[in-house]
Amino acid sequence: MFIKAGLTGLYTGARDIVLLSVFLAILKGTAPVSGDAGEIKKLSVLEGDSVTLHTNITEIHNVDLVMWMYGAQRSIIAKLNGKSQMISFYDVDDGRFGDRLQLDNQTGSLSISDIRTKLSGDYQLRIISSETSYKTFSLTVHDAPEPGLSSGGLALICVFVLMIVAAAGIAGVCYSRRKYSRLKGTDEMKTEEVSEGDSVTLHTGITEPQKYDQILWSFGPRGSVIAQIPERTSKTSFRDDERFRGRLQLDSETGDLTIRDVKITQSGDYQLKLIRARQTKSRKFKLILYVDSLRFSEGENVSLDTGVSELQRDDQILWTFGSEDTVIAKRERNTNQTADADGRFGDRLQMDDQTGSLSITNTKSTDSGVYHLHISSRNKVSYKKFRVTVWLDTVKVRAGDSVTLNTGMTELEEDSKILWTHGDHETCIAKINRATNKTSLYRGNDVRFRDRLQLDHRTGSLTIWNISITHSDVYKLQISSRRRSKCKRFVLIVDENKVSVTEGDRAELNTDVSELQRDALILWMFGPRDSLIAKADLENRKISTYDGVGGRFRDRLQLDLQTGSLSITNTTNTDSGLYKLKIISSRETRYKRFRVTVCEDRERVIHPEDTVESSQRENTEEIALLKIYSGTSV
Repeated sequence: MFIKAGLTGLYTGARDIVLLSVFLAILKGTAPVSGDAGEIKKLSVLEGDSVTLHTNITEIHNVDLVMWMYGAQRSIIAKLNGKSQMISFYDVDDGRFGDRLQLDNQTGSLSISDIRTKLSGDYQLRIISSETSYKTFSLTVHDAPEPGLSSGGLALICVFVLMIVAAAGIAGVCYSRRKYSRLKGTDEMKTEEVSEGDSVTLHTGITEPQKYDQILWSFGPRGSVIAQIPERTSKTSFRDDERFRGRLQLDSETGDLTIRDVKITQSGDYQLKLIRARQTKSRKFKLILYVDSLRFSEGENVSLDTGVSELQRDDQILWTFGSEDTVIAKRERNTNQTADADGRFGDRLQMDDQTGSLSITNTKSTDSGVYHLHISSRNKVSYKKFRVTVWLDTVKVRAGDSVTLNTGMTELEEDSKILWTHGDHETCIAKINRATNKTSLYRGNDVRFRDRLQLDHRTGSLTIWNISITHSDVYKLQISSRRRSKCKRFVLIVDENKVSVTEGDRAELNTDVSELQRDALILWMFGPRDSLIAKADLENRKISTYDGVGGRFRDRLQLDLQTGSLSITNTTNTDSGLYKLKIISSRETRYKRFRVTVCEDRERVIHPEDTVESSQRENTEEIALLKIYSGTSV
């Protein structure tokens, strides 16, 4: 109240009024306000300044996770794993934060540099340990005042600065005017990722290194200097460190550091120091070795290699998974532990005692994601990141063909049990019990599988005969025995043979058989009712063709006696539709389907419906032959 009374009437300029209102808003914002999201602090800053939102955490190792969220949607913008001290940054959809965020790995406090008005809003802090606590910062960013203030305005600024110091002590918020150099902030952390064996450059962001007395690059938790440009010279020097021997290059023009042939031993924390007179500016880099696009089929075993030949006694290992950095395995005090918070991995994780490498057995598609490795000791910190994709095996087959889904085993064990299911409901279609020597195949009402399945008793592989479009689905294999348990899924995609011709042209439906068996019987059918249109009896060397209703195919069908292929001459749009082939011999029965489209012209495609039965010109004795084999639908 004293400030309002004492300053009323002294300032008449619009800029002075703005400054006064900003100042009062800051004072008002120092007091906590109670709310549903925990403690709420209201803060105001000027555009271009930096601000730190303090967590008031003193012992970060007692905290599991520090999470910062922004806006009404509570989008995650920063996270700190208290156990591993791993930091992650995320941006919102419009990229408004850019590289402005910095997280203190000792306290979890969030700093925002070079702030803009569009960054105004609510920042929610979530601290997760034995219990979860919340804190909200309501931040308002005001436009910076224009230059050329009145004397009254200058006086107000003096009061403003003095009161800011007091306010900072109460609110725990530190302000610093933006330095317009290209090196932004102190101790700013930037993450770089590099593939093993590649080179990476850590940029200083400066253009005039001669302005600085010294440029130092250090590495690791002890800050060992590995490269420098000393005492206002353009000369570069490197420390004789076995880890970096022959790998470092320092740009004398910019101070940028290049690391070549990066391995796990070169990953870690780097610090840049720019020394000028009594001032030191610093910047931190986290270099992560990145292994991208590891692809595996479901059911395979996966090994994520640390790249370390042998762990040291004091090495600590931490494996985390996913965007939440869920701890799945760790090594502390020479003891390995695995964890499975959400039941995703079960007992499928194992960590190597000598190298720390992580094995995942019997992989599932849900194992796909990003795995983080963190190795730490007194002398080093190393980082590695793996992106793993677990695919379902995709099997593509043409309609009418047969397909075998392989178990991948050469021979089943004596006590093995095999179970094949399909679809979302995992309907059982085949199973084997080697202990009882029993085999079961589907006997239900689903015509897709009736009399079309065959099981290999030695390997457990499943064969499906006379495939149709309706067989496209997910098939699941489960193998269990005393020694092993395996689960694998297949995606079966069935495609028809498609033939497209222009009206009047010749359509060729090829069997892709070079030579038929001597006793083969060839049947060609057309339309939704499988009307017989052509037949060849090789044993009796006899060919028959049928016209169809209204003489649709009259004198236009030709059957090749050697291959069984069918030709349709002088095609019309009524010839469009589904054609089915069945080849029966003493050795096997083969199937094939063709989807024929006859185009009236290049721009228009016609698909007529086939609703009538074929009428035969041959005797009924020939038709009866088809009925003998009608038990197996095509």
